[in-house]
Amino acid sequence: MKITKKNMTWGSASNLGTDYWAYIQNSNTGLGLTADSNGNVCGRKLTKADNQLWYLERLNDGTYRLHSKSTGKILTLYNSNYFNSGNIDAEPYTDNNNSKWRVYASGNGYVIHSALGDSGVLDLNNAYTAVEGANAQIYTYNGGVT
Repeated sequence: MKITKKNMTWGSASNLGTDYWAYIQNSNTGLGLTADSNGNVCGRKLTKADNQLWYLERLNDGTYRLHSKSTGKILTLYNSNYFNSGNIDAEPYTDNNNSKWRVYASGNGYVIHSALGDSGVLDLNNAYTAVEGANAQIYTYNGGVT
């Protein structure tokens, strides 16, 4: 995923700074991470609308909580399902690791890992060829920018 900060400069690779707005974009397809009104999170053409704008809040443990501007809900690994294709949606915040994320530099972009473990990353279904509406999911990191 590519993270485009809104009106900010970049921090270090694993600490992107505290409390800023960003667009998150799949580096393969250009689709933007989008919070639909029904709580689903998917990839859609990047229009920079409020439902594609995420507030990254850095927590004391170095993880990030990602708030959707349009819904106020948090990017969450649904039911803590940490297996390939586990659904990612937007839910009210709880202080569980399924609502926390780590960001690592990778090539020309960043990889967003679940705080449940470093092998699972934020991805879109069929990431390399994802189409409009592709579901956001957790998937095993295979190298490169997702």
